This record gives sequence, C-alpha cells and structure tokens, in this order.
Amino acid sequence: MTSASDTRFYILRISGTLDADFMASICPAGATMTVMDEHIILTNLRTDQSGIIGIIRQLHNFGCILQSLDAT
Repeated sequence: MTSASDTRFYILRISGTLDADFMASICPAGATMTVMDEHIILTNLRTDQSGIIGIIRQLHNFGCILQSLDAT
C-alpha cells in the first residue's frame, strides 16, 4: 500500500517554454530537462505527491500544457 507521502520518480511531458531558472528554482535537485521539437520532457523528478502537484501548478502558471505524467 502506498501513501501520498511516498517519494517517487516522475516524468513530465509538457508543451510550452521553460528556461534554466525554472529548473533551478522549482524542480528538485537532479532533475533534467530535455527539449524535443514541440515538447519538453522533465525527468528524474524525485518528490512526493504534493511536490509533483506543486510543480504542475507552477508549470500551469508559466502557461505550459501537461501532455503526460508518469511515475516510477
């Protein structure tokens, strides 16, 4: 059984634009950003459920559109 406080690794695929400042100020240490054509992929996001919700909210504030979210 898992709880909301469990730490996991997340992968987010979004459309929009981000800069390195977003990574440094919002994403957990060790996260990576890959730009591929019209998508940005954020990987190695090690956080809990509330942390990933906070990242998604910040992406929304930047005008990004969430394409997919995967947890490992």
